[in-house]
Amino acid sequence: MQHSQKTSKRVLNMNAVKFKLTKLKTTTIRYEVIYKNLVRDLRKYYSQDFNQLNIMRRKKFETSNFTEFLECYIKFTFSKYLDKLGIPLQDLVFNLGSLIYPKQMLKLLKDNTVAKLKVVGIYNYLYKFSLERLQQFLNNESLMLLFIDFLKSNKFSRIHSSANMLKHRHAYYEACSIMINQSIYQAKFAKVFNLAALVEPPDEQEIEIGSQSIKDQ
Repeated sequence: MQHSQKTSKRVLNMNAVKFKLTKLKTTTIRYEVIYKNLVRDLRKYYSQDFNQLNIMRRKKFETSNFTEFLECYIKFTFSKYLDKLGIPLQDLVFNLGSLIYPKQMLKLLKDNTVAKLKVVGIYNYLYKFSLERLQQFLNNESLMLLFIDFLKSNKFSRIHSSANMLKHRHAYYEACSIMINQSIYQAKFAKVFNLAALVEPPDEQEIEIGSQSIKDQ
């Protein structure tokens, strides 16, 4: 028992060191909150994008055809990456479904206890956030693909168009870079994506456009 406590303390300390944000120049917000906001915004983005595609198709998904809709969305959005990265379609279906509609996934899985626990685990990355869970998130290949595509699709525009995030934008840029660097799949994704370009801080003009959009709301 004592050994496991020492181990978990060591892991906690390691996480605190590797995820520390040097660009966060305030004590009003903990650095963990920056990461938590990022993964929650990732979920929000994919929920909106998935629903937007369904509206375009003028169909409403039910529990019975939920995975069919997920497959259509993934083929439409990610097909060019799946083969290159060797990520199975069903793996991305499961992870994206668990991320954006965990209740639907739990209904679909019925008596599959092991899979249900995985769904809850993915939900907990966002709503029972910890740095240890963040590391698990980053070491999930499908979730990492979602994060990289999220950055590729939005760059930092979502940060710039949120008043709360804009205030600490330099910490968010740093957090994105650290998240990519701390994934066990970083080298693999680097063969398909220009990761350095994805996390390169923007120039002031890009920030000004985002700031203006907040004022116009």
